[in-house]
Amino acid sequence: MKRIAYLWFKGLISETENASPAVVVDSNQIVDLSATPEICGIYPGMKLVHAKKICPNLKVLPFDEKQFKLVLEPIIDNILECTPRVEKLSPNELFVAIFQTEQSFLGHLKKCLKPSYRVIAGFGSNKFLAKIAALKVRQDVEKGKLLPIKPLLYSSIPSGSESDFLKSLPVDFLWPLPGLIPDLRNLGFHTLGEIASAPEPMLYGLFGHNGKRAQDLSKGIDTDGVPLFVKDEIWEMENEFEPEISDTAPIENFIKYASEILCRKMESTGKTAGYIKIGLKYTDGSLKEQKREYKAGPNPEAINRSASLLLNGIKKTSRVKSVTLSAGDFKASQQSQITFFDRDLKIENALSGLLSKYPIKTGSMEESRRERMLRLWDPIRAGYKSSPGAS
Repeated sequence: MKRIAYLWFKGLISETENASPAVVVDSNQIVDLSATPEICGIYPGMKLVHAKKICPNLKVLPFDEKQFKLVLEPIIDNILECTPRVEKLSPNELFVAIFQTEQSFLGHLKKCLKPSYRVIAGFGSNKFLAKIAALKVRQDVEKGKLLPIKPLLYSSIPSGSESDFLKSLPVDFLWPLPGLIPDLRNLGFHTLGEIASAPEPMLYGLFGHNGKRAQDLSKGIDTDGVPLFVKDEIWEMENEFEPEISDTAPIENFIKYASEILCRKMESTGKTAGYIKIGLKYTDGSLKEQKREYKAGPNPEAINRSASLLLNGIKKTSRVKSVTLSAGDFKASQQSQITFFDRDLKIENALSGLLSKYPIKTGSMEESRRERMLRLWDPIRAGYKSSPGAS
């Protein structure tokens, strides 16, 4: 029987950095952290300000996409020897569809791991359950029930036991729908079991397809499979300045030159969706980036507008060491998330029907709360913006 593995890699930074408490930060969020036990309790996605409360002497490192790619590529190549289905969820998270025993897969994985790496793995019959199993392990580590210094920790949810495993977990474990969690709590749902047993028309009426999906996930149902692995196709041009500069004119000239070349390159390959990213590296090691996604082919004018926004934020005293212009493909997972719903009319009609069927649950809602329920969370932005009541 096919099983899904979720893998979270920790400590994909240099061995020197792994020796001290250090975190990699992108857009003020933790992307990776060193393997030192002193920073137990910090996890990917946590805001830097919260991480510093746990470990005040944290060393903060800028996110370097190229470095993560170089580290993870040999691991992915090793995994592809036993399965063609691998999906990158983030720079250091993978989903893998395995067709062998879990122990056999873990044994194969261990062969390519460096001593400084730490891995938390989860196994389940689908992607949602696999990550839930790993989140449970991570929670046990944060509470001190498991030693964080072990190189590989894992948990498995056996087929057929999904309902029992999920029913007592808090709604915070609905990781694919982070923006929905505060609203579910405010409506009185505290566990996945309560969501699973709720009347289906109610959740669909309040949240549309997101409500239906929340209920399916709470029952352990997830039809989102792991796609065949396709290597990223990324083009990059970089220019280093010696000595470092604070004048933006040379940077603008390079971006104009590089954007023409990259756009011609991507047009020649027939790409219709992807991203362009401009990055500035400063003498203190910090990195500042501007990213623009496109769906109908890139054009130099759009890239130059993005560059202007980035360059406007440079202080006159800043010293720029290098500028990078890179372009690449959309991930399949990113494309699948771009879904919007026709909301107000359908939700209004559904609420009217629910009010007569379930007067206690829907009739007791305050007007401001009811109005908020009418505004379905944007499925893309919900994962990135914090919401009132989110922990």
